[in-house]
Amino acid sequence: MDLNQSTYEQIEAYVMGRMSEADALQFDEQIAADPQLKAEVALQTELIRGIEDEGLKSELKELHGELVHTQQVVLRNRIIMGVGGGLVLLVIGLLFIFKDNKPVGNDIPPDTSVTDSLAQIDTLPHILPEPTLEEPVAVVNNLPEKQPAIPAEVTPPSQPEEDTTENSPISPDTVLPIPQPPDTQETDIPASPADIPGMVFIPGGEFMMGGRMGNETPAHPVQVSAFYMDQHEVTNAAYCYFLNALDRQMIDERLSQWLITDPVAGSKIAYRSGQFVPRKGFESHPVVAITWHGAKAYAQWIGKRLPTEAEWEYAARGGGQAPPYPFAGSSNPAGISWNQVNSRNTTHPVGIKTPNVLGIYDLSGNVWEWCNDRFGPYRDDRQTDPIGPTYGTERVLRGGSFKDLDGLRVNARWHFAPHLSREHIGFRCVVD
Repeated sequence: MDLNQSTYEQIEAYVMGRMSEADALQFDEQIAADPQLKAEVALQTELIRGIEDEGLKSELKELHGELVHTQQVVLRNRIIMGVGGGLVLLVIGLLFIFKDNKPVGNDIPPDTSVTDSLAQIDTLPHILPEPTLEEPVAVVNNLPEKQPAIPAEVTPPSQPEEDTTENSPISPDTVLPIPQPPDTQETDIPASPADIPGMVFIPGGEFMMGGRMGNETPAHPVQVSAFYMDQHEVTNAAYCYFLNALDRQMIDERLSQWLITDPVAGSKIAYRSGQFVPRKGFESHPVVAITWHGAKAYAQWIGKRLPTEAEWEYAARGGGQAPPYPFAGSSNPAGISWNQVNSRNTTHPVGIKTPNVLGIYDLSGNVWEWCNDRFGPYRDDRQTDPIGPTYGTERVLRGGSFKDLDGLRVNARWHFAPHLSREHIGFRCVVD
């Protein structure tokens, strides 16, 4: 079946329960006979039924109404053009009749009737407008001009074997080769921060990691090598660009492992007319409801990786260039973070609050950020570029969110299952 606009409308009516019983039974037969249609219905069911937000439902209804209205206008114009064309032909025929003094019945060729004129007009293509974003989004996390495919060898599994058993032994993480986009000119590490737009260069150094309470103990010295970190959290617009760059088979197999569409998770990404789009007004907000696997997939696709917990805390503390503030860039969370007090219980566009001394935004607040490390107790010895414990089923989250106050501290830690997410969990990336 050709999955055109009409088919998408049928799928939406079928999934949303607006199709009559007889039409639904007929559509069930079409689904059973067409694997492509069956996959499309499954994806639409996951995305449309997973969205309980009334505002987004309203947008979908408005879009449906606009499409129906457009089709009615096109049909009306076609009829008018067909009848008009027939009348023109009739007038021309009459003129020839009077000119040549021939009977009316012998002048009009049998293939120039009004019905045939309509048939000719009906063969012309009629293209319905596709919905687009109203305006471009400024922050899209330095997406490549071309759309590289995600490397098969670094595709994250739906549920790692080592994560299926509580406290089971897990082999140490290995550093995967970072795929380079096809249009990359050099493979060497850039010489200055300006060589990676949208990322901040952080010189290496040593700091005291951790704190004096709870799972932040014991505080211990850590040496971190130089690296680059995204200036902003990854946005909804950037993540949609990533999803739209992948082939359909990859989306069918991996989407549910990357993006949580349950209403509790609060995702601001919708699927319309064959494209993933941010919900209106949330284009430059940090992407949320992203699992650890979904964050890692994006990072590897764009040629980056998730930060280690040590790298994240070192950057939040200012990379050795700032006083020991309790929050990322200040002793007062109001000016540098969206938090429980000032957020109105929602995310906000990235890059609005004051950055820390390194020029990195929202390290405290807005959304919790996935780190690459498994969660576990700290060691008390001096370490160099630690990658976290080799045992554990959960992954580390850092930075707090729009729901927090205590979690905004630079040494505060949280942990969560890598295949789950929430409306206040996002991420940013780093490069060696």
